[in-house]
Amino acid sequence: MTKPKNPPKTLDALSGNLADFFKAINHENHLACVLVATNYLDQCIARLLRNLFRTSPNTCDRILDINQPLGSFYSRYTLAYCLNLIDSKTLTNLTHIGTIRNLFAHAHPELTFDDTEVQLFCNQLSLPTVTGVNITETNAIPLTQEDFESKYKTPKDRFELVAALTGTNLLVTATNTKHCDILLSEKS
Repeated sequence: MTKPKNPPKTLDALSGNLADFFKAINHENHLACVLVATNYLDQCIARLLRNLFRTSPNTCDRILDINQPLGSFYSRYTLAYCLNLIDSKTLTNLTHIGTIRNLFAHAHPELTFDDTEVQLFCNQLSLPTVTGVNITETNAIPLTQEDFESKYKTPKDRFELVAALTGTNLLVTATNTKHCDILLSEKS
C-alpha cells in the first residue's frame, strides 16, 4: 500500500502559517494573492475532512491526494457542505473563490482584480459567519453585511477579507470536529 503523497497539513501547521498567509494575500501581486488564498482554504478544508475521517492515516490521507476522489478544491468543499461541516454561505463563497482562482490560473496575460469578470465574482462574496467569533471593526462594533459592502468596496479587499475569515472559520470548525471513530463509539 503506497503512502499518501501530500497528506493534509496539521491544524498546528495551518494556524502557524497564518502570518505568512496574511502577508501573502495582502502584499503580493494579485495572482499570488488568489493562488495562495485558495490553496490555504483548500488545505483547511482537507484538514477539516481529515479530522472527521477514521483514524486510519494512509487510506484516509490518500483519498485526499491530487488525482484522487477528494483531491480537488471543488470536491472537498462540496463534500464538506454535504456533510454539514460548512453552511450554504461558506459553500457559495468557496464556489466564487474557486471560480476566481480558475480565472486567474488560466488567463494570459495575467489578470488583476480590475478585470470585469473577476470583479463580478468578488462582488458576489458575502461576509462569512465565523463560528464562535464576533467579527468586529474598530471599537468592537460588530461588522455587518452592510458594513462589509460599504467598507470593503474594492474587489481585492473583499476577496482578502472573505478568504481570511473563511480560513479562520474552517480552522475553528476543524478544531471542533471529532473523528467518526469517536462519534461511533459515543453512540454505543
